[in-house]
Amino acid sequence: MNSKFIFPYLFLLLPFLCLGQTKVWTLDQCLEEAYLKNSKISQSKLTADQRQISLKQAKGAFLPTTYAGASHNYQFGRSVDPSTNQFEQQNYRTNFFSISSGLTLFKGFQNITNVEQNKWALKASLSDIENSKNEIGISIVSAYMEVLLCYELVENAKAQTEASQSNSKMYRS
Repeated sequence: MNSKFIFPYLFLLLPFLCLGQTKVWTLDQCLEEAYLKNSKISQSKLTADQRQISLKQAKGAFLPTTYAGASHNYQFGRSVDPSTNQFEQQNYRTNFFSISSGLTLFKGFQNITNVEQNKWALKASLSDIENSKNEIGISIVSAYMEVLLCYELVENAKAQTEASQSNSKMYRS
């Protein structure tokens, strides 16, 4: 692209680029924004959701299972008569329906231990979320306090400069 086309666009964008940050952030806003946009916390929340689903599945293993099926068949031309077992030149239509159910009565405490395992895994995932929030909170509070300290240092330096200038004016006169 030619530079004579780029420069007018830069001059149009320059005021927007120079404005910078106009919003003043509080510590609570910084923490809330970090909690919302942090990938580690998001991943921990997804893991906790998966653990919640696994716990529901483990509890569902105690429920009975039920299956149902149906089929409908047509036979054309020469086929076997189901009642006489002889070949005939006739069309037949058959229907088949089935329902079955099952319930596990005892599986060596496997279902119970599976539920307990998933409960503890869910608690660990929730603890990981809190741990991640605490780590991020500590780092943000630390950075926030560092910014406040730097601001105070600038203010102290300005006050010290003013005091030095006033002292130098006193000694000159």
